[in-house]
Amino acid sequence: MKNNTRNSYRLSGLLLWLPLLASPAWAQSNYGVIQTYVKQHTQPIATIDPAAPDTTDLADLGQAIGAARVVLLGEQDHGDGATFQAKTRLVKYLHEHKGFNVLVWESDFFALNHGWDSLPRQPAALRAFVRANIYPYWTACPQAEDLLYDYLPGTYATARPLHLAGLDNQFYGAYSRRALPGYLRGFLGQQAVPLAATRRFNAFFVPFLDTLSQPWRFSTRPATYLIAHKQAKLRRFELMADTLLAQLSPAARAGYGGRVLENLRVLAQESAVYTEDEIDTYNLRDAQLARNLEWLVREKYPTQKIIVWAANLHVAKWRQAGYGSAARVTTFMGAHFTAPPGRAAETYCLGFLSATGRTRRVQAAQPTPIVPPRRGYFETWLPARLPYGFVDFRAFRAQQPGYAVPFYMRGLGYEGGRGYTDQAAWTSIFDGIFFIREMQPCGKSSFAAPAAAGN
Repeated sequence: MKNNTRNSYRLSGLLLWLPLLASPAWAQSNYGVIQTYVKQHTQPIATIDPAAPDTTDLADLGQAIGAARVVLLGEQDHGDGATFQAKTRLVKYLHEHKGFNVLVWESDFFALNHGWDSLPRQPAALRAFVRANIYPYWTACPQAEDLLYDYLPGTYATARPLHLAGLDNQFYGAYSRRALPGYLRGFLGQQAVPLAATRRFNAFFVPFLDTLSQPWRFSTRPATYLIAHKQAKLRRFELMADTLLAQLSPAARAGYGGRVLENLRVLAQESAVYTEDEIDTYNLRDAQLARNLEWLVREKYPTQKIIVWAANLHVAKWRQAGYGSAARVTTFMGAHFTAPPGRAAETYCLGFLSATGRTRRVQAAQPTPIVPPRRGYFETWLPARLPYGFVDFRAFRAQQPGYAVPFYMRGLGYEGGRGYTDQAAWTSIFDGIFFIREMQPCGKSSFAAPAAAGN
């Protein structure tokens, strides 16, 4: 009896110590190799000002990207104004010095491909279209205005324009709401698809496009608008999309029109689980983001070098349990996209990271303070006086092949309460990190959308 009691005390003591053993400070000795590398190889970045004429401070980052054909640029939150400035500077650098001619945005696949391609290459028309078809997280943030409204349209007056494309299956753009029904009728009629000639298609499928393309459809106010409450209609739409795809020829199904239908089918699936299952939502959406990016890389721009602007959550090469639920696997776009043989070698995935400051998405009334990282996190390894820096994880992997020790870093976002995991083998998830010590939030935009926006 005494032995059993003593053993129970020992077990209780061990259970009390386990949380401490799992904390960043106690785990520090397990990741000493990467910590030493970071302290010795972090390259200072002089500025994030997009107007800075001297780009010599970006030379190490450019060398790390090397011959990569695709560069993925992340962000911790869609309200990170300082990150948007840094990314703008990098987009200009990659376009002017590294030969990148395509900018793919985490926005409407239909609008930013079909719509953008049909635009007159006049600055006013390009600005109006961007304002109406890229999500307001960026178009209404002053720190992104230089890229979207000045630099991008301005390249069309040069011999090397920067082409714009989209990869998101969420068709929220004004162009999609206006032009998608007519496009589908024309495409499916040209392909002589039997279902497209029926009353069911015209009375249900086409009108339901308007419901799917409304950005307020996930709002909880009023609850009756929630798209997830329309389960029967979503299932009906999904089945009809499946039938339409099945009735296409293999060539048409693999082409752009088939891509559009596939995006709509997945959007219906994603909408059905959006408010109930965050993991399924990410898995559905990110797999489709990767398919769209694959199509852009392989079919639309097979000889071009491509920049992708999206969230850390999407660009991350993340394929493991630990996001939202330890029992289920989450696979983000970066992992899907880099899975084919040779694709990881031609892709450079750059995560963005900050330690303090504030963030503000454009719809928020006030900025949100960023809680400083705990002791032992990656962010605390960097020199306290370093405002901006770059760490090349790809070079670290070359020095330490097979090293996959987890350490703490807020690589997916700031809010642990939403299920983000901070502990992971981050050197395998990102190829590099762009560090911004103090985040500045998005300000208030002064840009007024022209009346012709969306046309």
